[in-house]
Amino acid sequence: MRVQWVPKIIRKLRATPPNDLRYNIVIHARTDQVGCKQNSASITATKMKTSISTPIPAKRCIIPAILFIAAVALSAGPRPRFQLTDLGTLPGAGPGGIPYAINDQGDVVGAAPDRNRVLRPFLYRNGAMIDPRPGTSGPGEALAINAAGQIITKEYIAPNLHYFLVSNGAAVDISPSSGRTFAVYNLNADGLVVGAYSPGDAFTWREGAFALLERPADASISVALDINGAGLIAGVVRLPSSLFALDSYRATLFREGQPAEVLGLPAGAVGATARAINDSGDVAGDAYYDPYGEGQSRAFLYSGGEFRDLGVLPGDVVSNGFDVNNSGQVVGISQVPQYDVRAFLYSEGELYDLNDLVKHIRGWHLRTAYAINNRGQIVGIAVVEGIERPYLLTPIRLGRSE
Repeated sequence: MRVQWVPKIIRKLRATPPNDLRYNIVIHARTDQVGCKQNSASITATKMKTSISTPIPAKRCIIPAILFIAAVALSAGPRPRFQLTDLGTLPGAGPGGIPYAINDQGDVVGAAPDRNRVLRPFLYRNGAMIDPRPGTSGPGEALAINAAGQIITKEYIAPNLHYFLVSNGAAVDISPSSGRTFAVYNLNADGLVVGAYSPGDAFTWREGAFALLERPADASISVALDINGAGLIAGVVRLPSSLFALDSYRATLFREGQPAEVLGLPAGAVGATARAINDSGDVAGDAYYDPYGEGQSRAFLYSGGEFRDLGVLPGDVVSNGFDVNNSGQVVGISQVPQYDVRAFLYSEGELYDLNDLVKHIRGWHLRTAYAINNRGQIVGIAVVEGIERPYLLTPIRLGRSE
């Protein structure tokens, strides 16, 4: 799109829906003589799906550029800010822990070491960390929690691995009567559980009944990883490929009693996995750009039928998207493989290092962000003086003093 006046571009940007008004702006200028004579300048604004580039007459290069940047900055909205909370430890135990999930009430579940450094499930609620299981104290993990407070736990009870649905002080064993090896990953607000049999048959479970999910006829495996309130399920299938590596994986949507929908691939990617889904059907996950996984994956957001590459934080080469909320915010990690890892937040078209958004963070390094709820609260792992600690971030409301 070529126009002669920057104000025309500004009018076009103002006509865009507010939640799309995020731009990366690059100003290219070359000065051959003082006084802007015979200069060349252009402004490029890259919006989620649209690139707008315009040449600017040389003598008009400064003021229009300033006005353009100001207009975009005003449209971009405030920078997110968060208050950090240390989730603490299980009673009598030492530091550490992995927070896997958070519901909209701010309840967090995960796994934390006891005094003997054995991992046990935890529930963080009302400022305290407890074991949510009724009458049991064996090793395990709490993997997911829904709005009703129902929790999925994983425990090893010799000779097998068992999964339980913990609700209202009772625990229901989700193990199949067939004895097949399996894994459970998540549940929705209605208590519909998703997972997969080994080596890869995606299923749902509710009130003792398992149901296999349909997969493409040429798929060798299917795995269900997340489910939204409407029962739409995100996961992955493995399709035939010449290399039989990451190029065989495809992000996929499942629904009970219906054929699976393979989502395709982001531009340039050879494979993809859908890790999380929100109530609008937006999907977050990973896209692979090398079939053998040589440090070439990037987080994506799939929305409105299109993939959006979320990129990486400055200096990094790899990112992974772990969760997405109903506002389309994505959390995950960005890193240089085998080196430092940083937690990220993708919000309204911007990829942020969470370490730059937190109030009073001195001494804390936020390495991972595993989950985000619909209130914008985030959980993950931080490193403090060389020790890993589970954290909770809560958004600071606009106008609140920092």
